[in-house]
Amino acid sequence: MAFVGGEKFELGPYLVLPEHNKLVVDGKECKVEPKIMAVLCYLIANKGEVVSREQIAETLWPNTVTGLEVVTRAIFELRKILKDDPKQPRYIETIARKGYCFIYDLSEIKRPSVTENAVSSTPPIDYKNTVVWGVLIAILIALFYWFQDNPTKSTSFPSQTSFLTDIDVFADSPAISPDGKSLLFTQKSHFKERYNELTLLDIDSHKQTVINTGSSFKLPLWLANSQSWYYVKCPQRLKCEVVEHNIATNEKSMLYTVNNMIISLALSLESQQLFLSVLTDNRIQLKQIDLNSQHKLATTIELPERANPHLLLFKDLNTLFVAATVSDGITHLYRYDMNKKAFQLITKKFSRLYGMSLKDDKSLWVAGELAGQKGLWSFNVNNYKIETAVNSLPDHTPMLVTSPLNQQSLIYKNNSRTINIERVGNIDIPKMDKVNSSLIDMNAFYSPKNKTLYFSSNRNGLYDIWKFNGGNVERVTNIKANMIDRPIISKLGNTLAFIARTKLKSELTLFDLSGEKEIKRLLLPNKIFLLSWSYDEKFIYFSTYEDEQYNIYQLNVLTFEKEKILLNAGAIAQESVDGNYLYYGDMEKAQLMRKSKEGQVDVMFKIPLEDIKGIRPNTLKVIDESFYYIGTLDNKPVLKQYSFIDQTLKVHTELPNDIYVTDITKGEEISVIFDRFSKMNSKLIYLQ
Repeated sequence: MAFVGGEKFELGPYLVLPEHNKLVVDGKECKVEPKIMAVLCYLIANKGEVVSREQIAETLWPNTVTGLEVVTRAIFELRKILKDDPKQPRYIETIARKGYCFIYDLSEIKRPSVTENAVSSTPPIDYKNTVVWGVLIAILIALFYWFQDNPTKSTSFPSQTSFLTDIDVFADSPAISPDGKSLLFTQKSHFKERYNELTLLDIDSHKQTVINTGSSFKLPLWLANSQSWYYVKCPQRLKCEVVEHNIATNEKSMLYTVNNMIISLALSLESQQLFLSVLTDNRIQLKQIDLNSQHKLATTIELPERANPHLLLFKDLNTLFVAATVSDGITHLYRYDMNKKAFQLITKKFSRLYGMSLKDDKSLWVAGELAGQKGLWSFNVNNYKIETAVNSLPDHTPMLVTSPLNQQSLIYKNNSRTINIERVGNIDIPKMDKVNSSLIDMNAFYSPKNKTLYFSSNRNGLYDIWKFNGGNVERVTNIKANMIDRPIISKLGNTLAFIARTKLKSELTLFDLSGEKEIKRLLLPNKIFLLSWSYDEKFIYFSTYEDEQYNIYQLNVLTFEKEKILLNAGAIAQESVDGNYLYYGDMEKAQLMRKSKEGQVDVMFKIPLEDIKGIRPNTLKVIDESFYYIGTLDNKPVLKQYSFIDQTLKVHTELPNDIYVTDITKGEEISVIFDRFSKMNSKLIYLQ
């Protein structure tokens, strides 16, 4: 017997509810962590087989650095919940120096007698301990157990999941054939490469055939009942053309060309209407081209707002869906009526929309973010109902999606990336390589008081604050946020303040490090940048953008009352070590200012013009009698030092390119801590 997804079942006296992460016995509920439930389901799926801690960790969390102690603790907690004596086990037996074995008789595991609201049965899956099946098990289990705060009701989960492309290639732009048997897509060995290959894939056999090379290809289309493929070919960065490729004869003809970048396209073969979103003079334009006209006349369609649109032509051929990511970062989905030449806004609910495809005659598949959750959704264009299809793993981002019409299958492009924390200089922390996981580790800063590196990471699911000292990585918080901005620490090193974003809200949290507990939370209406604590630890300085300028506020950590103290100021607000002065940035004149308690204001340093562009929070710091900031030299980032004593400016340290600085600090020497993008993978996943 194999257990998949949200099936509930009886295990002896226990009713196990995997989807809800709890067990019920004698009418009493016992909630368990998602990881513990995942371990239980994995052991059951591998009944009778000895599985090691390494095997469990690698299978359930293949792209995370959780540590084997997570598995050990899960087994310990399971035994407590199941009242399973390790010396005389009924459920889980420890095999010395090898691992664990689930020994409970599977014939005694059964579905509950009450079938109301039960999940429909799924064909058994043969779980084999190979790398491929290990990853599939991880995805199937994790997709059900990792995220528990789904914004909408789930649709039926796909019964089969498979990878169509290798992890070593960067796959993009999937377009499935009308019969669902073939896939046209692009691929290259590294995401930074200029050119790629247009490739045809047989989904059943996984056989690949290269269709075209030697250029940059994207946005392939496979229209219903057509004898041709359509795609965009960009031989130069600012020259793109729409190509019709006859499948039978292999002949190619250029339908339309522009001396601009094509962002997205839609094509109606029956009406010979081509729709393009084109980047022109740093602005996206929507164009409609009549391919029947002699000169292929192009008409500009005025968008309802300045945006970066994705396009999708609906089945009735008179409706165009335009997904526009507007200036505030939210995606607005519009319906464009070609007969009335009018736009209708149909939803603002998606915080991001990365791709869409026709599902049936009334619904779309949508890949994006909803209420802070990345995933795939079914969107009904008539009643605007949204249903969850797949919630993504924390390090994965479903992007473009394609599906044959009226079939219960889809293929989507899935992006995953790794960001690492690095440093230049010595900050009293050895073996920095142990800090990073294979997921996202970022926004780090160093506390000289605690000799500890603090950072945010999604290695155990959603984001939390972690710390690194003594060669060990430990989790500090347990809030599971969608994102955590760079924290700041009090002068005594006992209180953290950080901004977490959950369900599109920004919350300021104060966290007691010694007691390992939250002190207070405050919901803030605008995006803010935490800058520093006051010398007496009574206030926090932060900046926010309002009225077309940055302003600095002082927040009382006892009353949570905030006061605007400086206009058109930001990037730095730092008290001197004795608390007698406040250093801050004059945004209008790009100057470092110093204000005394008595109100006297002095200009300390004017930032050179060539360095202004890179100035932002956490890239400026006053240490001892010098001002340090991230500047440039020969278009390369450097740490510059301005001495208040002799009033000289010099380059202190050269830095690597392509970094995001999060701290300038003093350990054994002045050091720079930064995030560095490590790698990005993109593969195509088939859900059936």
